[in-house]
Amino acid sequence: MAKPTNRTRKTPLEENIKHIKSKLSSCKNPPAEIVELVEALSRTATVDSAKDVVTYASCSFPGPRRFSSLAYNNKNLYFYGGEHDDGKNAKAFSDTIIANLNQLDSCKKLSSKVFPLLRSGHAMASFEGGFFIHGGEFLFDDINFCYNDLWFFDYAKKRWFEIELTGNVPAARSGHRMTYHQGIIFISCGYSMLPNGVISIYHNDLYAIKPTTGECRQVNVQMKSRIFTPRSGCLLTSWNDKIIVLGGYSLLDLSENNLQGSLSNEMWQSDISHIMRLFSEHSNQVIPEELECIRWEKIPKTFFYRCASASTVNKGLLYMFGGVIDDDRGESESESESSDTSDESDSDDVELCSSED
Repeated sequence: MAKPTNRTRKTPLEENIKHIKSKLSSCKNPPAEIVELVEALSRTATVDSAKDVVTYASCSFPGPRRFSSLAYNNKNLYFYGGEHDDGKNAKAFSDTIIANLNQLDSCKKLSSKVFPLLRSGHAMASFEGGFFIHGGEFLFDDINFCYNDLWFFDYAKKRWFEIELTGNVPAARSGHRMTYHQGIIFISCGYSMLPNGVISIYHNDLYAIKPTTGECRQVNVQMKSRIFTPRSGCLLTSWNDKIIVLGGYSLLDLSENNLQGSLSNEMWQSDISHIMRLFSEHSNQVIPEELECIRWEKIPKTFFYRCASASTVNKGLLYMFGGVIDDDRGESESESESSDTSDESDSDDVELCSSED
């Protein structure tokens, strides 16, 4: 699955290690465990995944965390990453833990020299062979920044592979979403950060990635076509050669003294069938921009205002559960509540809906 690493330049993992080192050098009292982790990774960053020795040791069930990944395959749950905030300090994780549904009290933790660095808020998409993660946020005390790397965890080999991205690579981001559709990964939304860790921009772009080659293409929007506002924490899913964006959260004003949050209850869709054909018929070729364009359509059906919900598609139905509703009156004065409601959307109805011109 992973593309062979080109050793003429640094891999994304090596670049991330270099970036973390520069952040640590500016700290008066850098966390000892992070310094130790980065130094260990620096010595092993060039290890070939195929030659890496992977072992698993018994461990307890994962502790409290948020913004992590969870995948399922053959009665096993796969946990990766996430963060825990005790109100004083925030800490991200880099552990990969496997829990068998028949023995939840006895989990196994991966030990390897090749694995994605600690992060939370990354995007995840799974299929029958494994799962992908992209981007996310490095978070430890006052040190934070966004990644733009792509990793694949192989269920059969039970190991991580880093996929080197080429072409029009997405900007480093967190809080974004991705979906896997017929061999292509689609990435959308999220936010990027300034070097000081402040959110600088929310996104409403769309990228298509072929994981077998690492080839990236930005999917443009047709001229005069409507599109949803930039956001993070939305839902992104696909079925029947259509891609769906639902809900999400963004800041209307990023100025320091005027942070106005906005939740969405909108649902948008776009036909991506011709984008799929571009990868199969014109891989690694220069393509006229008009052939790479899509048209977003707003679906005249609304849901509760929310972000960070869970969703899945099964037998033509989109299921959505939970999420967060924020009463955002600025960074220093905000309230939030979690939702435990569930919505169900029939994909046949969605396909018949279109936006008004």
